[in-house]
Formats: sequence, C-alpha cells, structure tokens
Amino acid sequence: ELMAYGPINTTFTGIISGLVTFRGYRKFDWYRLQFMKAIEHSANASFCWSSSNAWITMRLDWICVVFTITTASVSVLAKDYFNKDMLVVTLTIIVDVISLFSVSVRLFAEVQNIMGCTQRMYEYTLLESEDELTKPFDEKYNKDKSFPSLGEIKFSNVSMKYREGMDLALKNLSFEVQPGMKVGVVGRTGAGKSTILQTLFRLTDCCEGKIEIDGINNQEVGLHLLRRNISYIPQSPFLIQASIRENIDPFNDYGDDQIKKCLQEVQLWDHIQKNCENGLSTMISESNNVLSMGQKQLLCLSRAIIRKTKILVLDEATANIDLETDNFI
Repeated sequence: ELMAYGPINTTFTGIISGLVTFRGYRKFDWYRLQFMKAIEHSANASFCWSSSNAWITMRLDWICVVFTITTASVSVLAKDYFNKDMLVVTLTIIVDVISLFSVSVRLFAEVQNIMGCTQRMYEYTLLESEDELTKPFDEKYNKDKSFPSLGEIKFSNVSMKYREGMDLALKNLSFEVQPGMKVGVVGRTGAGKSTILQTLFRLTDCCEGKIEIDGINNQEVGLHLLRRNISYIPQSPFLIQASIRENIDPFNDYGDDQIKKCLQEVQLWDHIQKNCENGLSTMISESNNVLSMGQKQLLCLSRAIIRKTKILVLDEATANIDLETDNFI
C-alpha cells in the first residue's frame, strides 16, 4: 500500500513541473490516464489491505469464541475437581484476554504496515557511506590556497564499476590533460562519458588505478575540497529553490558586486533588472518561469565562472538550449 503512493506523487509532481510542455504538445490526456492508473493501483492496494484486515479480524474472533466456549465447557465439566472461585476468576481473565487478543493482533499488523518508511530509513543507514569530507591534505590547502594551481588531470589505468558483480564501466583508462587544454570526450550512448566525470568528482570511486590532479591523488583530497574546486555545468540546468544570489553563490563567498559583474559577463544582468523586482533576491527554481531554459543554463554558467576554478567540466551543456545561447556559451 505504501509503495502504491509513490507513483501518485511522482506523476503529480511531473505534471506540475512540465505544465507548459504538456500544453504545447497536448499530452494532458495521456498524463491524466497515467495519473488515474496510479490512483487505481493505490485504491486496489488499499482495498486489499482493508479486506485482509477484515478477514483476519473475523478469523481471530472465531478463534476467540471457540477458545472461550472450550474453556467454559471444561470449567463446567471439571467444577467438582477445582475450586469454584478459581474457576470464576479464570473465566473472567480469559474473557478479558481473548477480547484484547484480536485487537492486539490487528494493531500489530497495522504498526507493521505504517513502519515501512522507518524500515527504509534503517536500510539507508546500512549503505556504505562516501569517503571523508575533510582530510589532512585540506589543512595544507587552507594555508596556501593552491589546489589545484594548474588544472592538470591524469588518469592512470583507471577501472570502475558501479556495483560488485557488474561489468566494468571503465576499463584501464589512461589519458592526460595538460593545464589550459580543451578536451572533448566523444562516444556512443553507454560508452562511459559521464562515468569519467563521476570518477573525477568521486561520486563513484575507481576500483583500480588512480586519478591525479596536479600530481596529487584525488583519493587523498577531502570530498568538500575536491568538488568545490571543480566547476561543473550540467546538461539540464540545476537550480535550487532559493534566490538568484544563492543559486550563483550558495556558500556566500562573494559580494553582490562580483555577482553582478559575473551576470553581466553572461549577458543576464539586464534581464534580471527588467523582469525581477527584487533583483538578486528574486526566488527561482527549476519549475518556475522567471527565467527561460537558456537563461537558467546561463545562470549555471555564471555559477561556474565566479569561482574561477582551474578545471571546468561541461556535460553537453548546450543540449537543451537555443542556437543563439549555444553560440554565446
């Protein structure tokens, strides 16, 4: 029953997020059908739960009735062999216990049913966690602020698989990127292009080989330091539900003047001044219409520019935008 609730929420969220697209392609009937199927599946699960609850309740009541009748019959037949006061007390206790028995079983089953979310949370605690967020190397960086100072990347016989028992997604991959080079990774779907990025950011650690940035093994660098010093522009714009300022500078490291200058560089500041009453404090998210798809991608570009990192990664950053914005990026 709990699992049947998920598709309802997912479908409804998808409809709200893609409202404009559905209107453009006239796909409301199809999504309405999907939503009704999800509701029907959830209703079937709820009906099964209610029916099984009624079934077990009736069976338990019959068991209690049979047990009570049996106990009463034995007490009557054996009244000459036991103390009558004890028999009366025994019958009273049995009637009370039996009346609570069916209720207890039903409550236990209901608790088991509603504890599914707690069980999932417990399973998450058993998952293998990521590496340490901070490491001894980070203290050295905090003194001289020199990582990465050049932006050199070297893969040495790197092999990676997503889980134990699966085939290798990367197998003995070796290449070197010199500082200042522009490198494009080309391949068919499933060739491992995005997997290279995952190993670079250590979203998934490699099982063999090593990755060096400026001659330093990325395994020796804390995850916070590693990921904050590599800029990334995704294929689809990634925005949080917060102000424009917080989307560009989530760690509050830069002043308003620097953010405005960065927005001017990506030709987005004039649009914000004209259409956003609160300026940098205007609340945005992936689903609202304050900015177009291309402008949201430019916002992601400004987020990468302001940090002035030595390594910039673009994962098909112009795949979902118009030709003009593509040429500008």
